[in-house]
Amino acid sequence: MNKKQQLIKAFDEASMSGKLVDLNEEQATEFLSLVEDESAFLKKIRKHTTQNPRGTIGKITADGNFLRPGVYNQKNSQDFEFGAEPVEYVTKLFRGSFIIYDSEIRNNIEKEWLETTQLGIIAKKVANDYEETAFYSRKRNNPIGIRGMLDGILWRAEQNGLVMDANDTTIFADRYIDIAKFRKVQKNLNPKFRKDAEWFVSPDVMMDYEDLYTTVADFRVRDDLQSRIAKKPKTECNLLLDDSSVLVSWGVSTTIASWSGSVNSAGQDQIEVTNATGITAGKDLDINYGTNLVQRVTVASISTTTVTLTEDLEYDVAVSDTVKEVTRDGADCIFTDPMNVVWVQQIGRGSMTFEAERIASVGWRWHYVIHDEKLGLLKNVKVK
Repeated sequence: MNKKQQLIKAFDEASMSGKLVDLNEEQATEFLSLVEDESAFLKKIRKHTTQNPRGTIGKITADGNFLRPGVYNQKNSQDFEFGAEPVEYVTKLFRGSFIIYDSEIRNNIEKEWLETTQLGIIAKKVANDYEETAFYSRKRNNPIGIRGMLDGILWRAEQNGLVMDANDTTIFADRYIDIAKFRKVQKNLNPKFRKDAEWFVSPDVMMDYEDLYTTVADFRVRDDLQSRIAKKPKTECNLLLDDSSVLVSWGVSTTIASWSGSVNSAGQDQIEVTNATGITAGKDLDINYGTNLVQRVTVASISTTTVTLTEDLEYDVAVSDTVKEVTRDGADCIFTDPMNVVWVQQIGRGSMTFEAERIASVGWRWHYVIHDEKLGLLKNVKVK
């Protein structure tokens, strides 16, 4: 019996008398392969499995040249050394649940247990959550969602990577897609990190780039130009979005004011600002723009200095937190060696479980529990 058959067997009727499936290492590995198959990004990056919730991975970088002057018949006294910089990982606990309704069971030849079809659906949803977290998460205290549990790639790039901002008018004339912007990132990244680097872009960025060469008459030349970005491999990632916040240079810039009522608190749809000049209904604002505490809000209405939002605040905001006007039309393009990103997954017994709960006259609710954590970034480009 292969690993996939073992995985399906774990969910058959005979093994479900206790309504709990605790995947062993081989079954967990096979489930992760299903997750990987559903993702464009997870297919590319390094994978590291562990039975421990905490550990380190060595990051090896060459220090100096390998070849040195030598003398015949003489032992080299200077060994080549690799600079090793350990990177610590700490797995996180993720939970999810889904319902299989009785009506679905009655019309499903796979009967009532979670077999191939449902596993594929769940793997796709898990892959989407993983990929979204990998791109967009920013670690913060007491997170209410998975995007607050760890630092994602875009945030790490902003802090430590090479960043080229298409919104910087001292560098670029506009924010639209063109080869010069991508080349600017490539040329400014250290040459020793360029060789195996690839571009990861959204579907719309991909289309706009391909449109640059639709008029090239020779189809072989055209196909070659469109198959890569600035002569580097490219991967289309559906969960890289085109709605990142782009600062409006001369837009609203104010701060959160103190208030004794219920505004400025998580679950409330109002904030109090020190100066409401320029704030009008429909404007997009970022509270704590450019930080890990950012909250994206949209103005519903304004009364003096009290701003009513279209949705409730997710987190409390503090006095003097910044409030800035933005547009939601930024696309971020990642340029990196896929091996520079590591997906760490804990797969020991007890690390991945499915538990079924019967809801009378409705169906089965399945609870899913899993323990999970030299970059260039072209940000704020604009798709047409």
